[in-house]
Amino acid sequence: RRLALAWRVEARREDLATRVLDEAGGHLAALEEGSPDVLPSARLAVESAAVRWRIAPSAALASRWLAAAERLASAAPSDAAAIESLALAAAAADQWSRSLDAARRLLAGVPRGREAWRRAKVMQVEAMTTIDPAQARAILDQHRVRDPTWDQGETGERLKRLDELLPGGRR
Repeated sequence: RRLALAWRVEARREDLATRVLDEAGGHLAALEEGSPDVLPSARLAVESAAVRWRIAPSAALASRWLAAAERLASAAPSDAAAIESLALAAAAADQWSRSLDAARRLLAGVPRGREAWRRAKVMQVEAMTTIDPAQARAILDQHRVRDPTWDQGETGERLKRLDELLPGGRR
């Protein structure tokens, strides 16, 4: 019984996320047409796409999330949350070069050391791990030297896992 109930709840969450995603187009279109007051709704639409993908990851859903995130980042190019969404969506769609580009934009636009900057650093290393593991190792090693707190918190845990996976890492 519990399993059946949990399954129904999950199905309702999936349906809700899909409906919100379907309605997202209007918010993104309004933002693209120059209505900055819909930015929070457009962000919510892109986050709904992310939630939908997390519930049942698939290439098709990753593609929908990426399309929505690209529209959001294009319409709000200085919005850190939009750029971070783009980096995450591109990674979910296995488009690592696009994820890397977005992570670099975020690193350039957010003050060093802030949590968003630290998440962008992780995304940069993750993308480089797929594109060029030797370069990812160099980036991680440089980051470790520059930031003595590199291995702390959630981002630090992710970086430690990458450190172990990359050639020349601490095993």
